[in-house]
Amino acid sequence: GITALHIYCQMVGDITFNDRVLDKDFIFIQGDNSVTKVSLQDSFLKKQLTVGRYVELGGTLNPGKYLQSVTPFFVADMGKQAMPQPIICPPDVPAQTNLEGRWSEIEGIVHSVNTNGTLALISKTGLGYLWLGNDASNDFGHCVDATLRARGVLILTLPEAPLLLVPSRNFIDLAEKAPKEPFGSRRSP
Repeated sequence: GITALHIYCQMVGDITFNDRVLDKDFIFIQGDNSVTKVSLQDSFLKKQLTVGRYVELGGTLNPGKYLQSVTPFFVADMGKQAMPQPIICPPDVPAQTNLEGRWSEIEGIVHSVNTNGTLALISKTGLGYLWLGNDASNDFGHCVDATLRARGVLILTLPEAPLLLVPSRNFIDLAEKAPKEPFGSRRSP
């Protein structure tokens, strides 16, 4: 028989996301030139992978279609560090699979607040979604028609539209408030 080949790796980087999204756990670590999804078998390690922490981890490397993943054996916290510089991108980037899992920034107008914990966001180039979690998204109902700038982990492999996984409300800026009377603006040809 054929034996599966296990590749051991060690990496250092920033934890950019760690939460449950649409009934799946998502954890990402971003190093200088790579992004890796973290797959956990030990739930104790999940608590050690806090967003904004710089960590070293070692484990089994698993190839993936767009993104490699690692199943860690150990995690060593190396302190707090600034988040990576975000890639500024519009929501119409599905063809650029090299952005999958990258720390990114998107700006657009909030179209709707959805019951699944997402906000629909319209930019000059198209539709995208921000995931804030069911509890947090309820707090953004007043932001419909406002312009937001959000930073998070970009997921492009979902069928509908790009999804930005925002770790917390600390990574959202209100760029422009919603107009008090959205239909009261002057018409122009």
